[in-house]
Amino acid sequence: MNAAIRPIDSFRYLSPASVTIVKTMIAMAPRHPVPWAPLRRPLGEATVALSVVAASTDPIEKAKETVSEHSLTLPGGYGLPLTETAATLGAFYEERRGFVQATGFVIKPDKTIAIAQYSSGPIGRLVWQDILGLVQFYKKQAK
Repeated sequence: MNAAIRPIDSFRYLSPASVTIVKTMIAMAPRHPVPWAPLRRPLGEATVALSVVAASTDPIEKAKETVSEHSLTLPGGYGLPLTETAATLGAFYEERRGFVQATGFVIKPDKTIAIAQYSSGPIGRLVWQDILGLVQFYKKQAK
C-alpha cells in the first residue's frame, strides 16, 4: 500500500506563543542528523503520534554534552534565562545552586495541559512509558 505523503503540523497543539518560543529554540539549536527508520505501517494507520520538544537553561556547551551523552535527536533549545523560565513555568528554582529543577508537560490536542510535572529533586520525571499510557488512555476515552 502506497500512502500519500502529506505534511505534518508538529505545532498544531501549541498556542501561538508556545510555537514562537519552540521555533526560536529550534532555530538556535545546532543541526544534528536524524536517524530515520522505515515505519512498520503508514503513519495514517499509527495508533499514537507524539511530538517531543526539550528546552534547557544550560549554555550551549553543556547542552551539546547532554545531547552527545544521551544520543538525543529530538528538537530542543538551550540558554533559557534561569529566573524568568522558573517564574513562567512555575518550576522550582534552586537559587543557591543556580538551576531550575526538571519540569514537564503533556499538552492535549485542545491545547490544554493534561499533565504538569514539577520536580523538586533528582526523582519524579516524566517517562515515555507513562506518557504513552496516558495518550492511549485518552484515545480510548474519546471513542
